[in-house]
Amino acid sequence: MRGFVVGGTRSGVGKTVATLAVVRALERAGRTVQPAKAGPDFIDPSHHERVAGRPSRTLDRWLQGEAGLRRNYFRGEGDVCVVEGVMGLYDGDGSSTAMVAEALDLPVVLVVDAKAGMESVAATAVGFQRYAEHAARDGD
Repeated sequence: MRGFVVGGTRSGVGKTVATLAVVRALERAGRTVQPAKAGPDFIDPSHHERVAGRPSRTLDRWLQGEAGLRRNYFRGEGDVCVVEGVMGLYDGDGSSTAMVAEALDLPVVLVVDAKAGMESVAATAVGFQRYAEHAARDGD
């Protein structure tokens, strides 16, 4: 199953709204979407299920281990998986959103709060991209 991760620069940046909008758009385009949530949560997955019409998968490297996380991902149904991240992209000791994306070899779509910002928003996004390259070299 193909997929991608919706990550954010921090908590409260709009990951859930972005995830739900993407799930709805993909469903309307005729795709069968398997929603998932990085980290244990019960509120966001209930929204995912309501929009997608199927239960959201929990993907947590700390709880499931890397092999269990992969196994749980591939047990999902659908032709595309949309994974909503937890907190900020690199937040969380044992199972950050970045760790989940890396374990599943999925690309990340970064949600950035652009309210009251201009060029600084681009600088923030570039900073996350450069940090990703740094983290990959250092093993996260």
